[in-house]
Amino acid sequence: MLYKVKIDGSRGDKVKITVPFEAVKLVSENEKAMEAFTKNRIMKAIDFPELVRLAEEGKTGELAVIDTETNEHIVIEGE
Repeated sequence: MLYKVKIDGSRGDKVKITVPFEAVKLVSENEKAMEAFTKNRIMKAIDFPELVRLAEEGKTGELAVIDTETNEHIVIEGE
């Protein structure tokens, strides 16, 4: 499975990335990696363990839509 992540940042930046499921799973299982991600204002809004759970259940399509307190809009899709 691949995750397609689209981020519309509060500073006008637009980011689109594709991340393999295994990479997300590795991050979610590593405490130090999760600490590093939660220091980032955008990444801390993403529930990595929940994304892993959804993928393991075979969910695809739109998995998460997140609007942060700092006005970032994040959409995560699985395919």
